Amino acid sequence: MNRHPAGWWRRNAWGLILVFPLLGAALAGPFFQEAKVYLEDPTSPHVPVTAARGGWVTYAAARIRFDELTELTSPADRSGKPVDLAGGKVWQAKVTFDTKEEDGLGGCTVYLEDASARRYSDRPAELTAVNLPTGSAGCTRPVKPGASAPPAGQYQLSFFFLLPRGATPAAVFVGVPTSYPAYAHLPRP
Repeated sequence: MNRHPAGWWRRNAWGLILVFPLLGAALAGPFFQEAKVYLEDPTSPHVPVTAARGGWVTYAAARIRFDELTELTSPADRSGKPVDLAGGKVWQAKVTFDTKEEDGLGGCTVYLEDASARRYSDRPAELTAVNLPTGSAGCTRPVKPGASAPPAGQYQLSFFFLLPRGATPAAVFVGVPTSYPAYAHLPRP
């Protein structure tokens, strides 16, 4: 019994089945590379501007330096009684800003990052009972009462953070929404 040789369609069946998925993958790769720019959230900070330890970083029309990080060993309330923070530790970070443009740092947020890159906000609600010095919200230059315009040059601000037991402070994060997706990443001095 003579068999006829297999036809072209039968010989190339697997190739024909795979040609459309492979063609789709080949064409989709460059599309996703281009679309990635448009799919990323520009309001999410994900591009660090990093300084050397104790060094200055230029970010959002200002120069910023992380000067000091100290642990508050015995936090107390305004009457002097110790405050129980459930094993958490209070850290004070001192950051120096040097700017001539006051609007450049408007709306900034400051976080303390631990070694696992978790971020902790400045003066969380758990610290409302702790007697902390009053400070300006954000990174703007403090204005003295009765002064019309703040003086130009450098100024230092203190920020207070509550970290859970076992968290090790590693860096300060300074972000300004008008400068996102970049943010200042200042390693611990």
